[in-house]
Amino acid sequence: MRILFVTPGLLSRFGGSAVSEASLASNLQSQCELFVMCRKGKVDEKFVKKFGLQTIRQYEPTDVLRAYFAPSHPLNSIIREMDLVHINGHWRWENYFFARLCQKFSVPYVLHPRGMLVMRHGRLWLKHVFSYLLGDWIVKNSARIIALSNFEVVSFRSHPIDENQIVVIPNGIDFPNFSNENHTLSTPGPYFLYLGRLEARKNLLFLLNAFSVFSKEGGKARLVFAGPIERGYDQEIWKRARELGIVESIQIHEAIYDNSKWVAMKKALAVIYPSVDEPFGRVPFEALASGGVTIVPDASGSAEYLGRFLPSLIYKENDASSLAQIMSSLASGKVPNLEEVRNWMACELSWQRVATQVLIMYREITTSDRYRRRQESEPQSFSRTSH
Repeated sequence: MRILFVTPGLLSRFGGSAVSEASLASNLQSQCELFVMCRKGKVDEKFVKKFGLQTIRQYEPTDVLRAYFAPSHPLNSIIREMDLVHINGHWRWENYFFARLCQKFSVPYVLHPRGMLVMRHGRLWLKHVFSYLLGDWIVKNSARIIALSNFEVVSFRSHPIDENQIVVIPNGIDFPNFSNENHTLSTPGPYFLYLGRLEARKNLLFLLNAFSVFSKEGGKARLVFAGPIERGYDQEIWKRARELGIVESIQIHEAIYDNSKWVAMKKALAVIYPSVDEPFGRVPFEALASGGVTIVPDASGSAEYLGRFLPSLIYKENDASSLAQIMSSLASGKVPNLEEVRNWMACELSWQRVATQVLIMYREITTSDRYRRRQESEPQSFSRTSH
């Protein structure tokens, strides 16, 4: 099969979505003929090399627009020779024209929104306009839409999506192999860790509220935030910390990656991930893979997968007392057995297994009666060869 894998960006600062897309592409390329196409200027060669990805074709968004109106544009030749196009992300206007080109050449496409169909955050008015003009057409005409969890499927209800379009496939998780355990966080004593972007959507002010309850009930630990700061959001964190009287117990650290990240997660009392509407949440799984502990809200994709193994580490969403109680339990040394969940992750969330599920989906689409009928009815000026 010839697959065009479209991604908005392969940069480490794009966080979990870039890691997941690069990991999936890396595992797919050994099992099918994969062509990765990325927005121009959104590719970090060092990041891409780490995943063993082959040549990345870069495009300007306007290239996709021009291709739709100009039959001689090279992008037309690329797309019409594909068996399927895999579109990652959603809020990009060029995705509409990628989808239109697919329709033009009878090439099916799948949409992998990775949580981006949620309509509760950001500039909602702009999202509604985008959905009305472009987005609804993209989702309605996709051969499949990949959800990372059944929890994410709930967010699909505000879009024109048929149940038969939906397939649930989780992200994969890599288990680290590190021997150097030098501590990168200069934090005296035990600490809880938040790892990720510092922004409003991550529900960090609620985390401060819960930590305040933990501290007032006698808890002795620090709360460390580590990650890139978005739009000066660190000032909001400090402001709330001052209001709660917990400034001395708070630390904001720059983003940490690679070996340092794994060590920081392993050494923490727990990695807390308070983000709302999270369809999967890579960080909690990485915390467990590192040998550490994680705490997640019940209304999340993480809880959907981890709840049956670690019910004592799932708190009630936006209930500060519920989260504080779990923090107190862990601080006192009451850590549940994590062996079963780690064994499950090593099997069910391996990238090889995830890539196999995606390939099965590809084959179901490209061998369907609907796809064959479209092939028979299209002009025979070119041939599409399966591999």
